[in-house]
Amino acid sequence: MGALLGTAGPIPASGASGAAVWTASTGAVWHSNATNADRDADVVGGFELKNELLANRRWSAGRDDAVLAGLRLAAETWPRYDGLDRFSAGVALGWQHKFGLGSRVPVLRLNVSGEHVSARESGRRGLAGTAALQLRQRLGHWGLLQFAREYQRHDARTHAFDRTGAESSARFTFAPRSGWRLTAAAARRDGGVLSYATPPHPELLRKAKPLTTVTTFDRAQDMVAYYFIARTESARAEAGFSLGPRSEIVLSHERRTTSEGVVAYRNHLTSFSIVHEF
Repeated sequence: MGALLGTAGPIPASGASGAAVWTASTGAVWHSNATNADRDADVVGGFELKNELLANRRWSAGRDDAVLAGLRLAAETWPRYDGLDRFSAGVALGWQHKFGLGSRVPVLRLNVSGEHVSARESGRRGLAGTAALQLRQRLGHWGLLQFAREYQRHDARTHAFDRTGAESSARFTFAPRSGWRLTAAAARRDGGVLSYATPPHPELLRKAKPLTTVTTFDRAQDMVAYYFIARTESARAEAGFSLGPRSEIVLSHERRTTSEGVVAYRNHLTSFSIVHEF
């Protein structure tokens, strides 16, 4: 939910104090390794369709401070693996502080959010929340630098799908002229991950705990979900192209590498989306 209060969204909230800003996005993501598998035979790719509606509102709390609130509705569907389909609804609160006047001073923002997650597979349903601290620095009219630290937690109905983690990230946006932008980002996450494998898998069994059998991926033999604590490092390149003053096309590619000892896997995510602010 990092984008809910504008921490990572491609179109920053621009409404006046007290005015709600609505943002809708729709798009598709190709996952090269949707199973997070470390063996070639278990790697399964797939498309994810994503739709999101955000409502953000900002109130001034003095010359340098502001209070923010937001609502979020999101739907994620997988045409081939519909067991991964999920719908979430959540709220967020935030506080922002500017260290001086003008657009080129540092901005510090604290966000907390929570959401209810519904899923086609009942074990994946539950409650999720994040707490994030972000520092933002504009570099003239052409660039924006952001650093963030985020803590994430998801408590699912079935323990296998619980998630807890902490992520540090850096993001640089280069926008020398109106109409387009380029963004590069890097992140490191430490916390729980879920990997799917066809048993037996002795190496993974030594590092992880097998939690449940799943039929999600329509394999001839059921796969087992393994949970373990690992480090994930990611790099992302993104390009945004304006379709007008309030609409944008976003293309991106992200590479994620997760490792814990001898167990390691990669996932490449390529996405296309259209974002509209109204």
